[in-house]
Amino acid sequence: MVDAPSCLDNTRVLGVRLDPFDRAATMERVLRSVFEGTPLRIATIHLDLIRLAGRDPHLARALESADLALCNGKILQWIGCLAGRGLPEPITGHKLVDACCALAAETGRRVLLLGGAPRVAVRAAQRLAARHPGLMVAGEYGGRFDENGISDRAAVLEQRIRVFAPTFVFVGLGCSKQELWLAQNLVRLGIPVGIGVGKELDVLAGDLPRWMQVGALEALFQLLAAPRRYFARYVLRHPPVLASAIFEALQRRVTGSRGALVQERSRSRTKAASTGSFQSSQAPSY
Repeated sequence: MVDAPSCLDNTRVLGVRLDPFDRAATMERVLRSVFEGTPLRIATIHLDLIRLAGRDPHLARALESADLALCNGKILQWIGCLAGRGLPEPITGHKLVDACCALAAETGRRVLLLGGAPRVAVRAAQRLAARHPGLMVAGEYGGRFDENGISDRAAVLEQRIRVFAPTFVFVGLGCSKQELWLAQNLVRLGIPVGIGVGKELDVLAGDLPRWMQVGALEALFQLLAAPRRYFARYVLRHPPVLASAIFEALQRRVTGSRGALVQERSRSRTKAASTGSFQSSQAPSY
C-alpha cells in the first residue's frame, strides 16, 4: 500500500476520516491495485456524505472501512486548514474517472459505469469511449436500489458484472447507496477498483452544461433541475453541518496551539535545567 506523505496525517471532520492523498498518490495506489489485483474501495468525501454518516451507522462503517477516503470539495479542504491539519487538493469524481479511464485504455482494462437514471450510464460510456480511444467501457442501469444499496435486479446485475469482468467500477447511485453497494460487493464480485461518483454519471453523459462544470457549479445545477429535492439539502441541512464542522475545526486549532505551546515551554525548561547543571559542574570547588 502506498503511504501518505509523512508530513500529513489523517484528519477527521465530524468523525469521518479524510486521507491526505493527492491525485498522484491516489493514482499510484490505483495502479498497484490494478496490477496486483488487490481490491481498492475509494470514497470521495463531501459535506452531505458527512451529514448522512452522522445519522446512519451503516454508512459510517462503510466510510471508515474504505481503503481511501478522499477530500472532495474546497469546503472540506478549507476546514482541514482551519483545524491546522492541511489536506492536499480536492479530488473530484470527475478527475478520478478521467485518470482511471486513461489508465484502463492504456492497459486494456475494462470499465463499468453503474447507476444513474435509465440510459444515463450508457450515454456516459459512449462519451468516455470517444474521449479515450481503445477504452472498453459499458454502462449499466442496474435497476432500482433501496436505501441499503440492494438492487431489485441484484441477481441479473451480479451475473452481468461477472461476465464483463471490469477492473474499474464507477458507481453513481447517490450517497449513501453507492457506498453501501461497494462495501457489500467489491470484494465479493472480485472488482479491483470501485469508486462512488454520485452525479458524475450525469456530467459524463453531457447532462450538465460545460460552463457549470468549469465553474464547479454542480450544486447549482442540481438545485435548478430538481428544486424540491435539493433545496432542503443545500439550504436547510448543509448550513448546520458546516457550522458544526467549523466549530470543531476551531476547537482543534486552539487545542493544538495550546499543546504546541506547552511542549515548547517544556523543552525550554528541560534545556535550561540541562544548561544549569553543566555550568555548575564546571564551577571551581572550594
